[in-house]
Amino acid sequence: MAKLKYPTPEQFIALYKKFPGGTDAEFATFLFEHDPPYGNAKGVKYKPEEIEPKRRRLNIKSKADYFRTKASLLAEAKELGVTQS
Repeated sequence: MAKLKYPTPEQFIALYKKFPGGTDAEFATFLFEHDPPYGNAKGVKYKPEEIEPKRRRLNIKSKADYFRTKASLLAEAKELGVTQS
């Protein structure tokens, strides 16, 4: 497979604006399926865990609908009566 094009910060921001929304994993797939396809600095498909740090560096807010923080998970577990062992 040919090396994938690495997006400039401006391209990354513009592509994220075109992205219909979803998780960082879905955005990684969106980049890979874009014409032309985009990849990370190594020229391969972005891993989902590579998207969040890049988004944060560029001050891009996630389009994902729902986030689960540790606090929200613990609150949900308490509400459901689940205890830590």
